[in-house]
Amino acid sequence: MPDPPPPTGPPPPVDPVHRLIRAALDRPRTTLAASVLATLLGIAAALTLRPGTDVSDMLPEQSSAAQAFSHVIANYRLIDDLVVVIRPDGADAELLRGAAQAAAERLRDLDGVAEVVGHDNDAPAPTLPPHLVRHALTFLDDAGRTQLVAALQPDALDAALRRTAAGLAGPGATPERRAALLADPFDLAGQLLPAPGDPDGPGGRPAASPLPDRPAGAVALTGGPARVLRVAGTRPANDLGFTQAFVRRVDDALAPTRAAGFTTELTGSYAIADFSARTTRRDMIVSMAVSMALLSALFLVVYRSPRVLPATLFTLNCGIVAAFGLYALGRGQLSPITAVTGAILAGLGIDYCIHLLAHLRHDTADDDPLAATAARSRAAAPALGLACLTSAVGFAATASAGVAALTQFAVLGVLGLATALVFTLTLFPTLLRRLPPGRPPRFRPERFTAAVVRNPRRPLFLASIVVGMAGMLLLTDDAPAPRYAADLSDMHPRPNPPLAVQRALADATGASPNGLLLLLRAPDADALLSGAHRIQAALTALHEAHPAIGRVVGPADLAPPPGRTADLPDGADAATLLAHIDAAIARGPLRPAALAPARAQLAEALTARPPPAPADAAAPGAGLEALAELVLPRGADGDTREALVLITLTRPWEDLPERAALAAAIRRAVAAAAPGVTGTLTGLNVMSLEIQSALQDALLRVVVVAALALLLILSLAFRQPYDVMLALTPVAIGVLALLAFVAATDTPLHAVNLIAFPLTVGLGVDDGVFLLAADRAARRRRLAGHTETRDAYARRLTPILHAITVTSLTTGLAFGSLAFTGTPAVRSLGLLSAIGVAACLLASLAFLTPFLVMRRYPRR
Repeated sequence: MPDPPPPTGPPPPVDPVHRLIRAALDRPRTTLAASVLATLLGIAAALTLRPGTDVSDMLPEQSSAAQAFSHVIANYRLIDDLVVVIRPDGADAELLRGAAQAAAERLRDLDGVAEVVGHDNDAPAPTLPPHLVRHALTFLDDAGRTQLVAALQPDALDAALRRTAAGLAGPGATPERRAALLADPFDLAGQLLPAPGDPDGPGGRPAASPLPDRPAGAVALTGGPARVLRVAGTRPANDLGFTQAFVRRVDDALAPTRAAGFTTELTGSYAIADFSARTTRRDMIVSMAVSMALLSALFLVVYRSPRVLPATLFTLNCGIVAAFGLYALGRGQLSPITAVTGAILAGLGIDYCIHLLAHLRHDTADDDPLAATAARSRAAAPALGLACLTSAVGFAATASAGVAALTQFAVLGVLGLATALVFTLTLFPTLLRRLPPGRPPRFRPERFTAAVVRNPRRPLFLASIVVGMAGMLLLTDDAPAPRYAADLSDMHPRPNPPLAVQRALADATGASPNGLLLLLRAPDADALLSGAHRIQAALTALHEAHPAIGRVVGPADLAPPPGRTADLPDGADAATLLAHIDAAIARGPLRPAALAPARAQLAEALTARPPPAPADAAAPGAGLEALAELVLPRGADGDTREALVLITLTRPWEDLPERAALAAAIRRAVAAAAPGVTGTLTGLNVMSLEIQSALQDALLRVVVVAALALLLILSLAFRQPYDVMLALTPVAIGVLALLAFVAATDTPLHAVNLIAFPLTVGLGVDDGVFLLAADRAARRRRLAGHTETRDAYARRLTPILHAITVTSLTTGLAFGSLAFTGTPAVRSLGLLSAIGVAACLLASLAFLTPFLVMRRYPRR
């Protein structure tokens, strides 16, 4: 059906905003169809949004640690394991090992599985990795080779065999113990491996065993014994499509294990990424649903018009969906903070509808309702546009923090405000024209306005006292300084089963999870390897001054320093040493056949060979493949110019001064040990330290950026410094109250709840803008010769006070809906933002409004 012809009358005004509004009102069917089409296109685009699980998105974009960590994720297999924990739950614990072996066999056959390790890690294994034995003479320095020759003299060999025989016959000789003694009856490990914490000893650690914070095999957890399988995928964990399918396949393959009476739990990077992605989508749905429900309930209570509510919600949803569609077209992604932006935009978008509704419903009817609606909508447009612009400043200022996720939040917020304003000025009046006027709103602040106009000094006095108390709390010498979050755990959803299992494994091994990573880069492979040897020795030596440093492993554990020879000391040769070994075996207490493998191992160790490259340790059967995959980049060859050093922590790293001191000590040690090698300290612990330090500067920066931008905008809009300062008064009081709350409750600040400060600045100024707009209108009437009484001024303020009160409530409820999300950081953002908005409202009602009345009608 074609649109009805527009009503006759004077030609439309030249003003483009008025023309747009009038065109939307004149052609309601076209306006409605265009809105529906834009919404459908927005939904189609928004469905392409993918959850973002990259932790570096929550870190400063210029952070060297964040850049190095992104490089590590892309080029190393350090965090790409899916960890499976199997515990007996009603089943016999003696069957646990068999259940783990059966599960490992099923997992190996799955698509996307590169390797499964850990089901047999407690079985007797060679004392030394074959790679270390094969190149023993090059791993040992001159002192180590001298010590080895001394250990292979007749008397030393006889003593070693007697110790082995005694151990085999002793009361604690379990089958595993006997196998370990026979694998190394001459204590070759004691010659090739240094004592823990001895950087000056001979080189080569038994790195075939897992690191303390990467357990595999049998583990004793708090609830009893468990088996840990580490499942490596063929694609990295940040490939979310692969990760979600991979985790589902592994979980399905573990169903027979659960049916047999065992409990299976998943952790590791794949499981954490999958859980975070699912929780992010759930938070988006839950926060939007709760926000819409709370806003609808408030709207019905205030306006008592079920017919207006659908028009408001339809307008609101059109704006939000269009914003998400535009955001998706720009290749945005859903981080935990952008996922809940829809709930925040719902509270802000409905504010524009409420302000416009206040203009349309607080006035009397006109002879030409269509023209009156267009005129009043146009009259409200400047204040709505200015409010949209100032709110957009609050969102945009968060981008100055230099964090990728906050930049995405800023982009989506600005898009949402713009689309909400466009639909409010075009679609909302069109829908309202089809509805009956309805009853007046339940909340009409005439009594409050009249009381303030009659006696403005009382609320102004009380507000001044409260502001003074908040200022004293912050300015006293004993005022607590803001505390910044010590780690990134609040960025993850709660409860979080994968993280809980990860912490349980860390507690079982006695190591802090997520140790430190040192990314080494050098001009050539020789410089890298020689530098790695010096750096690892220097870091191990730091343990005495910094006990938090535990085991240090890296490329130095895979190859000896460049230039190391395989020459035995003068007067010694391999043939003579092997003859000593054969003679000792012949006269010893043990059967020669039982010692044949150990004799072959010694012959292998005494054979001179060229020194290996670190990449040689990754060859099948070397025994160091697991470590080589951790510290060398994927596809590493003999010309490796970069590698990782892994530093295990012996306890959680939470205290900021200790973090800074240890990080500085490591950086100094690296620079002094190998000047030609670039070492970048990274890892989750280091990145949390950097963000903790950066937030101290970012807090001031984002608030200052928002305030300066608002100052410029308000200066262009009002062109009077005094009015600008008055409009910013609620913002100043709101930020002061927010800082006082953070200090009084010792709330930790992090990259997410930091947003509350610029949002308070951008949203809180709206109250001052609308009040100043009404006051300036009264001033213009007075300058035009119209006399306005106190009662008339009170009637002018009534719809404004109604609107800012209701919109503050809607904004507070929108932020309150974040309490239903699963991420503690997002919940904290909701709480702080709601407090900031409430403080700005109270400042507008109890401070700015009385001040404007006193200025307009001074007491004579």
